[in-house]
Amino acid sequence: MRSLSIGVRLVAVLLGFGLTASAIEGVSFARTSADLSALQARSSALLRLNDLTHRLAESIVDQHNGVRDYILTGSADALKGYQDGRTLEGETFGEMAAIADAFPAVAGEIEAVRVATYAWRLRYLDATVALVGAGQRDEARSSVRLAGGAARFHDVTVANDALEEHVARLSRSNLSDVDRIMRDRASMFVIGLVVALAGALTAVWLLSRWVVRPLARLLATARRVESGDDVPFPSDSDDEIGRLGGALERMREGLFSQATEASVVNRFTELTAFVEADGDVARATLDALEELVDPADGAIHISNRS
Repeated sequence: MRSLSIGVRLVAVLLGFGLTASAIEGVSFARTSADLSALQARSSALLRLNDLTHRLAESIVDQHNGVRDYILTGSADALKGYQDGRTLEGETFGEMAAIADAFPAVAGEIEAVRVATYAWRLRYLDATVALVGAGQRDEARSSVRLAGGAARFHDVTVANDALEEHVARLSRSNLSDVDRIMRDRASMFVIGLVVALAGALTAVWLLSRWVVRPLARLLATARRVESGDDVPFPSDSDDEIGRLGGALERMREGLFSQATEASVVNRFTELTAFVEADGDVARATLDALEELVDPADGAIHISNRS
């Protein structure tokens, strides 16, 4: 059974390496694209969460300044900042809670800010507003109350700062993951190129092994045969080149056989043209037959001596 042709084998090698390189590129692109899409959504959520932490800090400052102005002036208009800040705080916490579902670690720190803010407002802000509203501004301005309010405000700002830092760390980690995925994609792209290059180099090496070198051997043998050397053509491979070598060898053997027969006949003709004795003719004939047909035995019968 003949093996596959050289062309088919070379195409199979190139196709195998090409499909492997394409598979590496395709799988890498699909996987990294999915990861990048998820990271993009995560980045958007973190960016929004970062904006909300700043907005929460603004709402806290607005409440603090509103109550301070209310203590100083006793004017109801001064409470607007406090009331607006409190409304903004509630809206901010509500949006934060929706986003925090994707970030369980942040949810705990959001709750810590909410608890600290609630305690500050309940034990200082609302109580101070009530005192001023009852005409007890001196009590509201007492150093003890102000010191207690300052301590509560500090607790809120510390909790909110911790939340902001945590969100910033998550954002940096997210960016680091994006960089890593892009590096992975670049690495897989390089691997795919290396596989494709390896396929091309392998095809060149196989072409040299299967075609160039065998043809060079046939050409060298043909030159030796042309110069008169009795050397066979190589035909040790079961492919087009091997079959070409076999055909050339059969051609060489046929030509060599014809040349041998012609040489024997010429010698026989030369011998019989000049001998006179029957025995010499018989010996020349037997010698020629031995070289031409290689008989096991033979005899010459002369039927007419004249």
